[in-house]
Parts: sequence; C-alpha cells; structure tokens
Amino acid sequence: MKEGLGPVIEALLLTAHDAMTIDAIREAFEAKPTKREIREALADLAHAWEDRGLNLVETGEGLWRFQTAPAMAPFIKKLRPIEVPQYSRTVLEILAVIAYKQPVTRGDIERIRGVTINPAALKTLFEREWIEVIGRRDAPGHPELLATTRRFLLDLGINSLEDLPVLEALTEENFELYDESALPATVFESRPLNLLRTLEAEHEELSEFTRTLPKGKAKHETQN
Repeated sequence: MKEGLGPVIEALLLTAHDAMTIDAIREAFEAKPTKREIREALADLAHAWEDRGLNLVETGEGLWRFQTAPAMAPFIKKLRPIEVPQYSRTVLEILAVIAYKQPVTRGDIERIRGVTINPAALKTLFEREWIEVIGRRDAPGHPELLATTRRFLLDLGINSLEDLPVLEALTEENFELYDESALPATVFESRPLNLLRTLEAEHEELSEFTRTLPKGKAKHETQN
C-alpha cells in the first residue's frame, strides 16, 4: 500500500487550497492506509522535494502543505511583487499579548497595555482569522477568552506557539500596570517573555515578525 501513497498524497497537497492533516489525507483513500504509512510517505515526499523550488513542510500542529522554498523568494518577488500588509502598533501589540499570554480576556489585554482596546484593532485580528474566542472565564460577567488560531500558525509558518520568537524577560519597571499575581494562575504561562518591554522595541520586533505574512481581507489594518 505504501508504494502507491506518494503520488496520490503529492497530488492532494499540490491541489489543496489549504494545508491538510493526516486524517484528511487518509479520507481520500478507499482502502484506508494507516497513519504511520501516511506519515512515512510524507517524510519520503518531503525528502524528495528538499532541493526543489517547492518544499513539503509540516506546520500548524500536524498540518502539511507545499510552500515556496525560501531561496526562491527573490525571483518570485521580481515577477510578483508582494504587498506586505501594514498593521498599526495597536494591532501588533494586541496580537503579541494574545499570542504570548493566551488565553486572555479583553480586560487582561487592557491591563497589560494600560489602555482601552480599540474595537477596530480586535476586528482586524478576527477578520484575518488569527484570533478566536475559545471559551469564557469563570468570573463576574464571564468575559470571553481569546486565543490564536491554526490560521495564525499557518500564516507565520510555524508548528506551534513554542516556535514564536522568545522575547526578553519581563521587568516590573517596564510594566507598571501589569500585575500577574492579580490574574488566575491558569491564564498565564510562567515563561520569561516580555510582551511590551518598550513600545518602540516591541513594535519594531513584531513588524519584522509579520513582514512575510500574506495579504488578507482585513479592512482596518491601518486603524489604531
């Protein structure tokens, strides 16, 4: 069975509109191959495409897709210039807070940033399908809990949140309004990550981090 898997999987992934899981690939076969057989076929394909213009990669928690090899980018840009979406500082800061401290409520974000959230900034992230509501906190008012999505991982080309760039350690003097002890222990992971050490440094780092993101359908990318 394994010998005939490669060409079929290759065709499925090359014609798919989005990345595919092993379970989704398996559904294409009448005689279901095992997950191990599919994973081995994917590994063989990935090796076969290593030195080509496209690479087969696993990203976004078990999602597989073909993507342009990094070395091909300069040639592609000459014929198809990429419009890099520009995001306001507000959008980038909110995205950073959610990505590194999820799940969080709007109140958590406001406490961390020290300012009220602009609804347009959150709308941008929802429209890009980078954040979603995953539940509600057991607290007065039952505020919504926000977290990043699989689309966020796919667009950034990373496998998991552990692959996010590590930022410098948080210090109290740089974050006077942030009191982690006042929030439920289950909400924040104890990792030495600085969300907003300084506004300028954070904005610059996040802008660079999002530079290669595909252009989406958001209508409020430049709003604060």
